[in-house]
Amino acid sequence: MDSQEELSLLDKIDAVAPTPLKSFDAFPKLPATYRTRSSERGFLTLFIAFIAFLLVANDIGEFIWGWPDFEFGVDHTPASFMDVNVDLIVNMPCRCTNTDLFPPPPRGNY
Repeated sequence: MDSQEELSLLDKIDAVAPTPLKSFDAFPKLPATYRTRSSERGFLTLFIAFIAFLLVANDIGEFIWGWPDFEFGVDHTPASFMDVNVDLIVNMPCRCTNTDLFPPPPRGNY
């Protein structure tokens, strides 16, 4: 095989790149003296990854299956009352109809 065919694409790019560009490192590496490994940090990493997995799984499950959440509250402020007028035409004899109306709540201070 030819020596040009054995070179990888990155080797070919490095061969034509200028020297300042070859020495440029956008993400400088930390010296080994600054890096320490411990079993506690490894456990912490695994624990945080597990918690993140549970949170993501919960969000995906809620998105896919979901569940209704109904909350109701009673508003007692008079400004929130709404008058509703209802016009009905009922196709039956009057003796068969019955209407129960409840008086509106008082509009005073609560």
